[in-house]
Amino acid sequence: KNRGKTLLLPEQFRLCRRLSAALHKSLGSLIDSPESEREFEHHWTDKGSGLKCRVKFDLVFHGAEETIVIDLKTARSIHPRAFRSEVNHRKLWLQDAHYRAGAADKWPGKPVGFLFAAVRKTSPHRVRIFEMGDDARARGDTRYRELLGELAECQRSGDWSDPDDDLIEKIDLPDEAFA
Repeated sequence: KNRGKTLLLPEQFRLCRRLSAALHKSLGSLIDSPESEREFEHHWTDKGSGLKCRVKFDLVFHGAEETIVIDLKTARSIHPRAFRSEVNHRKLWLQDAHYRAGAADKWPGKPVGFLFAAVRKTSPHRVRIFEMGDDARARGDTRYRELLGELAECQRSGDWSDPDDDLIEKIDLPDEAFA
């Protein structure tokens, strides 16, 4: 009966409604625009690695000059320093690189912007839009390409072992540890 459904407790449902209302207050014109698509899925084969890739964009807005992809995130804080920490901890720079690669494949030749819309989990449920800086993007793109290459090599060779698995780490302790 509930296959394919996510069951929520009443308080979780109320929180979802409050977060949705905050997002509509900030992004409603984009969300409700006839030029927008929600939960848009795209599959492609990465040219560099040959891997089959998939993305599911939360919100895509097709403007006259560019396409804007927005990924929705909940956050403890939407202060820039706190969200930067979440980007680092959750490796959202990798998502940024992957989603931009998918968008470039889907809409070649058209500029594509990728943004995070972060909504604060606690009241007041404010929304702030974030975009990766040029240096973070370049470094994220480089690491993304490296990771795709490593994954492709694992699939090709069938060897999924970690090179560090066989290393023995020697541990020395200070004299006071034996007191």
